Amino acid sequence: MQTTRDQRLSGLLMWLAFGAGLGAVAYSAALAPIRADLVFLLLTLSALTLGPRLVVRAGRGLRVPLSDAFVVFALLQLGAGHAVALAALAALCDSGRTVRRVRGALFDAGVAAVSTFLCALALQNIFGDAAAGLARTPPATFVPALCLVALFLTAARVLGH
Repeated sequence: MQTTRDQRLSGLLMWLAFGAGLGAVAYSAALAPIRADLVFLLLTLSALTLGPRLVVRAGRGLRVPLSDAFVVFALLQLGAGHAVALAALAALCDSGRTVRRVRGALFDAGVAAVSTFLCALALQNIFGDAAAGLARTPPATFVPALCLVALFLTAARVLGH
C-alpha cells in the first residue's frame, strides 16, 4: 500500500517539476523574447545533435553532456531567454537517450529549465543587468559568474538523477 502512495507522490512531483520548467521557459521568453538569429540556431543545432552524444562521466552515475557547455555559453552570451529554452530542449534530447518513460524525460527538461532560470536570476541579482554580456567583462567578474553557473547546473544534474 505504501508503494502506491509513493508512486503517486513521485508522479506528482515529476509533473510539478515539468510544469515549473514550462513556466520558467514561458516567463523568461516573455521577459527577453527569443530571436532566432544565426548564432542561436547554430548553438541549438549543436546542442541537440552533438551535446547528448559527447558525455563526461563525473563521479558515480553522474553524466555531464556537452550540451551543458552550450547552455552556459548561451546564458553568458545571449541571455536568460535563450539559455532556459536551450536547456529544456537539450535536457529533453539527452533524456530521450537514457530515460525510458516520457514522464522522466519531461521531468529532466523541467529541472534543467528551472535551474537555468534560477541561475539567470542569481546572475542578474549579483552582477546586474549586464549579466547577458558577461562574456565580455573582465576576468574578476567573469570567473565568479562562471563558478555560479557551474554550481547551479551541477546541482540540477545531481537533482535530476
